[in-house]
Amino acid sequence: HSRGATIERYYIEAKPGPLVIRAGAFGMPLVASEMLWDRDIQTPGLSLAWQVPTGSSTLTLAGAGFYGPQRNSDQTRIWVGQAVWRTGDPDHFSLEAAASYWHFEPENLDPGYIRQNYFELVNGRPQYVSNFHIADLLLRMRFPLGSVPITVSLDGIHNFGTREEAIGDEDAFEGSIAVGRLGNPGDWRVFCTFQYVERDAVLGAYNTDDWWFHSWYRGVRSGLALTILPQVFIEGTVTFQRRLDLRGTLNRVTVDLVKMF
Repeated sequence: HSRGATIERYYIEAKPGPLVIRAGAFGMPLVASEMLWDRDIQTPGLSLAWQVPTGSSTLTLAGAGFYGPQRNSDQTRIWVGQAVWRTGDPDHFSLEAAASYWHFEPENLDPGYIRQNYFELVNGRPQYVSNFHIADLLLRMRFPLGSVPITVSLDGIHNFGTREEAIGDEDAFEGSIAVGRLGNPGDWRVFCTFQYVERDAVLGAYNTDDWWFHSWYRGVRSGLALTILPQVFIEGTVTFQRRLDLRGTLNRVTVDLVKMF
């Protein structure tokens, strides 16, 4: 939108005991990779998180409901339940495992957001063929190699809501490794991510736009970032991505200037 201004984050937060409550519009409060949710999209709604001590580890039970996260009159409702188990010390070795269930109810989305998902025309307007009832299992490990921090993550997704011709196109996987840190001038980070995403495994309206296709592809994305000012870094990335029904590869190079918050 030209010459527009919006306030993207506005929320209240309460912390009664081990419970954290947020209401308003805020960044994604749940553990999720960008294969499932783009970190640039705010989440208008309500979230609850309850941290349960379990000896040397912690268990967090969370739930959230979002309404219309995209612009242009989006009335989609999204419900999520999640359990996250964490143990260890990142300075030595830490492990984070998150299991989630996402229930999407798309409504009044701009047709452009359907992207690569299966659709059919109903009264002249495109509608999704599948429902999106998505199970997500994410595992992250953090440990140092000398003084350099390393993060390894694995993410698997299955959509239980595929229908008709979409049946068989419901799985996705991401494997990623990141080496280094960002934040102070001179800090650096390199990363490499592999993704394999079948056509209706995820809802293309809400996952990352760092990849050109939003589903129905496989590819590798690598990058190098350097902190140039406190909490400001420049990052160059290259992406090699192939749609699963095509032979050609789409190659994309981007350079971003990023302010950390």
